[in-house]
Amino acid sequence: MRLTSKQRQIRWKKARRMAFWDQPNYEYREWQQAILNGDTRTLLQSIQYMKPIDFIRLIDINYFVEHWIDWSVCCDDKKMRTNCILLDALWGDYVMNNALVIPNNKYLSLTKKQKETYNIATHHPTPLSMYQIAKFAKRHYRRVRDDINALVQKQLFKKERAKRNNRTVDLISPQ
Repeated sequence: MRLTSKQRQIRWKKARRMAFWDQPNYEYREWQQAILNGDTRTLLQSIQYMKPIDFIRLIDINYFVEHWIDWSVCCDDKKMRTNCILLDALWGDYVMNNALVIPNNKYLSLTKKQKETYNIATHHPTPLSMYQIAKFAKRHYRRVRDDINALVQKQLFKKERAKRNNRTVDLISPQ
């Protein structure tokens, strides 16, 4: 959701009070430039004190998705851990429609159907066969097989051969 100029200014006033209370004249444009230029102090202070959703909306969701994986390594401080977990979940929800996904560059290159296949396979506690995944996805077996092979190549899934009902099947489980 893109913010209008007025909405952005309202959010910025609130976020600035939370994160930059000691800088009453700090402008949104200055903050945005500092983030875009990689100012670590500004980034850490923003992550630690701003509400995660405000931070994302102020920085722009697409820019956040693109850079969060690099920024998340700065989340070592215990004070920031809660907000970092929330930002991880928001990243996963936006990119994969799955808030439990740990941010990783491998997910950015997946197609929409591969993401759906990933989500179906990871929502089940036991390993599934390709046929079961295709059935849940309501897609042709061959297409699901291609998706699974791509996910295995990217090391997001592992395949194991097993016997089920006297048949050899490939069981798929997340790594």
